[in-house]
Amino acid sequence: MKLTQNGGISIENSLLKIGFYYWLGCGSWYVNDALYTFRYQFDRFELIGFDHQEFHRSTGERSATSINYSIGKKSTTTEGNMFSERKDRPKTRWGTFKKDKLYNLENCNENTYFEVLDIKNN
Repeated sequence: MKLTQNGGISIENSLLKIGFYYWLGCGSWYVNDALYTFRYQFDRFELIGFDHQEFHRSTGERSATSINYSIGKKSTTTEGNMFSERKDRPKTRWGTFKKDKLYNLENCNENTYFEVLDIKNN
């Protein structure tokens, strides 16, 4: 999975891509990269894809999630390691998911990231 590595907005193949790159100096060891992919359909920009990867700056552990809203498929990759080839044994699992909420550019907000990844934001 190739993400932006620096965030930004682009249009590729008629898709609007909005990327966020989170590198926190305090409060977290994790670096996160999230890419939202929207397609203009039904008179609005609908979220059709979400790609997320993160790594732990101390241990090198990395994981990734890729969600395809168009076909209802999700992949989760775990057990990767950026610092050690010996420990880098990524495993990817594919599955389907229930679309509880459909997102579009108008209803995305600061909680969308947590909702999509099913993280409880307290």
